[in-house]
Amino acid sequence: MSGEWLWTPKPSFAAEWRALPRKDEHLVFEKIKLLEQDPTPDGKTKIQLRYKEPKYKDKELYRLRCGDYRIIYTYRDPYISLLALRRRSEDTYDEDFDSEFLGGFDPDFEDITDAVPARLDLFMNLQAPETKCLPLPRPVTEELLANLCVPQEYHSHLLAMQTEDDLVGCLSVPQEYIAQIMEYMYPKPLAQVLQQPDYLLDDLDDLLRYKEGELLGFLLRLSPEQERFVSWAIRATGPTQVKGGPGTGKSTVALYRVRSLIEKLRKMGQSEPCILFTTYTNALVNSSEQLLKQLLGEDVRYVEVQTADKKMSDILKRAGMPKKIPNDSAIIYKIFQTAL
Repeated sequence: MSGEWLWTPKPSFAAEWRALPRKDEHLVFEKIKLLEQDPTPDGKTKIQLRYKEPKYKDKELYRLRCGDYRIIYTYRDPYISLLALRRRSEDTYDEDFDSEFLGGFDPDFEDITDAVPARLDLFMNLQAPETKCLPLPRPVTEELLANLCVPQEYHSHLLAMQTEDDLVGCLSVPQEYIAQIMEYMYPKPLAQVLQQPDYLLDDLDDLLRYKEGELLGFLLRLSPEQERFVSWAIRATGPTQVKGGPGTGKSTVALYRVRSLIEKLRKMGQSEPCILFTTYTNALVNSSEQLLKQLLGEDVRYVEVQTADKKMSDILKRAGMPKKIPNDSAIIYKIFQTAL
């Protein structure tokens, strides 16, 4: 068994952790830390789940009791993956799992159900020709919005939300905050959570920083396919392009390629390499800087992170040339065609 575990929470766990009330934060965090000592089931606090569906037989999932909460996790040396954080009174277990457990008697037996009648009822109502205006399963509160790090300017809009239609149809609040609230209101079934990518924590304390809003996000753990592109054509002397559809991890691969480039340049004798990492919004600059810090540590000083627009403006300024933005659609189209 590993002497030092690596933590790989799922996005659903991260969302549920961030929404956790402050009064419960310390207890839940201390329970998670206990897994670092020994994640194996003990038949009491830690129980292995049993499956109804054969397709999940290769997924060894476990439940950790934590006061009013249940932490669903899995582990395989050297990783501990945190899947979900659910209240005991909720549909704690997905419909693909039996109400029996491996590893001993479960004192929470009476609380376990087949899980989805309520969620299925919600789905059927949404699909009906005459849909009902369904109330939110929980109220939107100031505490929830503060926990989710929603800016104060959006609170009044969100506090007025009473139904799912209100929330889904809200156009005055950025969708990233709506998505976080929806994740809290309607936790994903574990079958869906299992299909999500894994985050990779540099340190377990990063969970606390994330909850406080100090940490904007986590690095993604690379899949075997993504791993191939981290060092692919790393010795090329010209441009290299990695293409992929939305959600395929291009941005994550780009971050890891920075580390590969630094390693390559060091082997070539450059003790202090200089790398420019560009993106297209200031928000992405901030998050990219944090992720590169997690990935590179002290070596992050060799990387400049900037928007492409800002970098172009700086170059023009140093050259004594004014920045001119074309306003002719034909010229803009020609520029893009040339770039492609």
